[in-house]
Amino acid sequence: MTNTTKYFAAGAVDCIRKPFDDIELITRVKTALALHDALKEIKENEESIHTNNQFLYFLMDVAPNPIFFMDKAGAILGCNQGFEKLIGKAKPEIIESTIHDLLPRFQIILMIKHLLLEMVSISLKLNF
Repeated sequence: MTNTTKYFAAGAVDCIRKPFDDIELITRVKTALALHDALKEIKENEESIHTNNQFLYFLMDVAPNPIFFMDKAGAILGCNQGFEKLIGKAKPEIIESTIHDLLPRFQIILMIKHLLLEMVSISLKLNF
């Protein structure tokens, strides 16, 4: 096993061999600094996203209407307490299932109809 292989096996992300080439050394140091800055920015963005998500979950939980959201495949990723009450199951039982797993087809149609009527009612109240 060469020394370079040992360095990388120990977790190194770069290795400079002697004799140093000034241009190569400067380029590698700039790259390492840019990588450090990019990783720092990613961490800050993740923290910001986490804070925003906490706020959205809070808003969703205090909303009086049932709310849920899904991924593109239709798996439920989250819901509020109103949706838990509507379905009659706890959040851990709801997450990763689909709306079709939780409700028969006719219940889905009735729920959509009810929500649309409620939206129309709210819209009419706002217009007067």
